[in-house]
Amino acid sequence: MNSNFFALGGNSLLMMKLFYLYQTQNTKQMNITLLFKLATLREHIQLLNDRNNEVKEDEQEEEEWKSLNINKGFCSYAQERIWLDEQIRFDTKNDLAIYNIPNVFRVMSGTLSISRLRQSLLLVIEKHSILRTSLNYDRDEQCLRQHIEPTNNEIYSFQVSSIPSKDDFDEILLNEETNGKLFDLSMGRVFRCHLIRFCSCSSSDNDEESSRTAVDLLNDGDLIIFNFHHVAFDGSSTEIFLKDLKEAYLTNKLDTHLSLQYIDYSQYERKMSMDDARKYWQHLFDGYDEQEGQLQLPYDNKLLFSNQTLAVPFIQTTFQFESSLSGSSYLCFNNNGDMRLSDYYTPDSANSKSTIAKFDLTLYLNYDADEKRISCSFDYSRDLFEESTVAKMAEQFQVLLKQLFFASPTVFDLARQPIYELSILLPEELKLIQNMNNTYIDFTTSEEQMKCIHQQFTETANKNPQKLAVILDEQSLTYTELLVYVQHLSLSLMNDHHVVPGSIICQCVERSIEMVIGILSILTCGAVYCPLSPNDPEQRLQSLIQETHSRLVIIHTLTGDNQTTLDENDLDVLSNVQVTVEDVSYVIFTSGSTGRPKAVQICHRNVVSCLQSLVKLGVMNVNDTVLQNCPVSFDIHVQEIFGALFFGATFILLRPGGHLETTYLSTIIEQKCITYSIFVPTVIETLIEYLSLRRRFDSMKTLRTVCSIGKRSDSKNEDEMEG
Repeated sequence: MNSNFFALGGNSLLMMKLFYLYQTQNTKQMNITLLFKLATLREHIQLLNDRNNEVKEDEQEEEEWKSLNINKGFCSYAQERIWLDEQIRFDTKNDLAIYNIPNVFRVMSGTLSISRLRQSLLLVIEKHSILRTSLNYDRDEQCLRQHIEPTNNEIYSFQVSSIPSKDDFDEILLNEETNGKLFDLSMGRVFRCHLIRFCSCSSSDNDEESSRTAVDLLNDGDLIIFNFHHVAFDGSSTEIFLKDLKEAYLTNKLDTHLSLQYIDYSQYERKMSMDDARKYWQHLFDGYDEQEGQLQLPYDNKLLFSNQTLAVPFIQTTFQFESSLSGSSYLCFNNNGDMRLSDYYTPDSANSKSTIAKFDLTLYLNYDADEKRISCSFDYSRDLFEESTVAKMAEQFQVLLKQLFFASPTVFDLARQPIYELSILLPEELKLIQNMNNTYIDFTTSEEQMKCIHQQFTETANKNPQKLAVILDEQSLTYTELLVYVQHLSLSLMNDHHVVPGSIICQCVERSIEMVIGILSILTCGAVYCPLSPNDPEQRLQSLIQETHSRLVIIHTLTGDNQTTLDENDLDVLSNVQVTVEDVSYVIFTSGSTGRPKAVQICHRNVVSCLQSLVKLGVMNVNDTVLQNCPVSFDIHVQEIFGALFFGATFILLRPGGHLETTYLSTIIEQKCITYSIFVPTVIETLIEYLSLRRRFDSMKTLRTVCSIGKRSDSKNEDEMEG
């Protein structure tokens, strides 16, 4: 009741129609100015109730709108906008148009007299002076002025064409829509009628009398195009035009008296106070940023300059409504039904051709009363949008409408929920997202099946005793050899250094086979591994050791030649160490670049689940040769080592600093047939540049999986690696 008429999509033309309707229902004269000022339904009801009461004082002060009996005057604001837009976007050399409004009708039954139609059109043009109004710029007064031209056969264009097929009609319709030379606003030529006859070229009827008669008649299936320039006509004008045309055709006369012509409205519009409207819009746009406030449409392309004419096709979507809708889209010229015109035009008629877009993107909704349906057409610029983009947009709009009109109130209640909460996902997109989000993989969740890192390594070593586990240049260990070294060091840590489960053991060792033995030994004791980099400053190392409260730090030292052997009791001691998958496996510190280094604790379950996911996803497998490339200061070095040893793969160690030596790195990748590696983007970029200069990309042909970490990788580098 309190919604503003204009806020709901109303305009001045619709308000004029509403004014006319009110006038027919009330004996007292109404003042249209009040309708514009009092624009809510509640105010209109009050205004209508007051019509039969005493005239209010403020109404007496308002000027009553009546015919001014003039044929010259200022243009309306709407006329100025359209005229200026054409002047800005189209120069005199450009024949294209965006404001042509063709209405196509088909003769459904009977015949139609062409001469009588011409006379009827003149009567309609005589009554509605807007159809013979010229617009010209007055340079002296620097304003646009309109002038009502006299009625004659030259004031509008009338054309008859004979064509053999509908394909030819499509060409004609395209011309009617886009030809800017069909109208001349400066001469008042804003309306034209084009008759289309369908004829058979093989016809040999030479009867002269029949030919003369046929020349003046349109028959079943022939078409009529009433074409208007938008400066004189609007979609809501169609009903008025057809009503008067029918009366003129049937009676050969038409009451040409109108209480108000459009030129009268234009003059009164100039006198209306716009203060309230101006304040409203100024308040609405207060603080508006033109750049940030632009509607972000999903453009496929961007124009490099503004005010460009844009090619446009149509995308049409039709929605069927079950409710009973009254009305008719055809025009009967007599009451016995011998002849009628039916609304013929659909956007599909011009689908294969290009017209000109008024805007980047426009949505039209057209109601067909006969079919009881609303058709929705997207009018878009082909310079900015791909057809597939707008086609998808039309599908999304249909999805939106289905939710609005057919969804259960329990699913969506328009009265209480905003439209933006609705989904515009298409069914296939929704299915795709559901499939993508269905990432659940049933890893080993049973406590009996899930093992700690060192336990899984021991099991893998027993299954692959002679397989090479780790290689560093000319050094190597099989799984059995590596397991034995790990067991020896574990017993030493427990017996000689009294390491107990849960204690944190730091290791500060260069990249080496001993580094791997140390990591696995710490875990086998049930202790927590904490990596320290030998390249870090002494102060940082001391700080991290104090932070962990570690009683023991493993470092590199020379070992003697004495050998020890393991007996069954030793192995029993190791197997009886109480460790669960919930216990912490390692602690690693952040770089401290933003302040004090922070410790992060990772339990066995997290590591095992991560490694299992790599295998499940096919990133890593038992046949891989893994390059251990990352320094111990990055926790990825744990993934490289454990990932290989967990499932029985082989991993290759680089010598200390080897990850910074491009020649050495590329040689190792080629000679050791590396299949899996993790790099930071800078190393990838350097490696690609090195191989490009030497044309040695074939040296990386064995690489199956390359993971990039640290920061986003350049897509160009990704393409090079893939190539």
